[in-house]
Amino acid sequence: NLGLTAEAVDDKEAAVDYYLRARDAAKPSSRIKQKSAQKIKKLRPGMNRAEARQWYGLLSIAAGYDDNAVLAPDDVIEQTGGQEDVFTDLYAAGSTYISGDFDAGIRIDAGGYARFYADQTEYDYATAFADISRKQQYDFWHLSAGFGGDVDFVENEHYAITPRLKFALMRDFAPFRLRLDNELGRISAVKEYDYLSGFQNRSTITITRRIPDGSLSTGYAFEYNDREDLERENEFFSYSPLRHEFRTKFAYRPLPGWKIKLRAEYRKSNYPDANVQSDNGETVRKKREDDRLFLSLRSGYALTDSLELFGKFCRTDNQSNFRDYEYTSNQFMIGAEKTF
Repeated sequence: NLGLTAEAVDDKEAAVDYYLRARDAAKPSSRIKQKSAQKIKKLRPGMNRAEARQWYGLLSIAAGYDDNAVLAPDDVIEQTGGQEDVFTDLYAAGSTYISGDFDAGIRIDAGGYARFYADQTEYDYATAFADISRKQQYDFWHLSAGFGGDVDFVENEHYAITPRLKFALMRDFAPFRLRLDNELGRISAVKEYDYLSGFQNRSTITITRRIPDGSLSTGYAFEYNDREDLERENEFFSYSPLRHEFRTKFAYRPLPGWKIKLRAEYRKSNYPDANVQSDNGETVRKKREDDRLFLSLRSGYALTDSLELFGKFCRTDNQSNFRDYEYTSNQFMIGAEKTF
């Protein structure tokens, strides 16, 4: 049951580990042993027990179209023309246990993401990450604690480095899974963006329920920021929001080989410190408030157990009491995803 739950939420590594333990613990003639062996063969064909526990990788390549690559306000687009562009998305990640396994072990995760625009190259973005964490099972709770960091790039130039402390707790209440996460990071941006430097803490709670041929999850995240902010003569701009985010995700397999994922997020951002600007000789003080709605639909078809073709649509609608921060964006992409 734990393996089925992990598989339903696309945590293949955990699912394989649960199936391996079920297979090894069951009697030779047990149906559980047979069903576990079938699942292991499906998820990790050709891998033995040690290999399945020690290594997992993913590579994704996609091409897409963005109708607002620069995130310009809608009225600006109407006046100046379209800000659309095509892009290439690349994502790679891998994880391995350097000792132990899911129940008690030390794991390394690393990877990176990059987006390259054809024309709007000043909006090219890339990030690389690496984490090391300790996994431990305590009765019904699974604990993960560790540290790592991100290195960010904008327009092929180093932009910021962010070391992080990470903590997670998981527990299964079949057919539900509860997960609690907390990440504390210290952002160190280069001089040009030093107003973004500071602390960021993000706490998340997620509940996932397995359903026939799929899963449904819902969650809430609270984000605290304490940045340097941007201060210059007679002006001040806050970059330290308090954010509340509500999210839900629905994954479903309508037919063998097909997978559909729906995702929705609503984020409320409040900036406690008022921005200070000059407007026609008068000083204006106003706190910024943003409401962002994000929707995505992804459909994928598995050509093999480890290769999937997918198409994805994303829409972002950001409303703000500052006109310069209001925008909508629609993105379409097609790509391929390979697991190892």
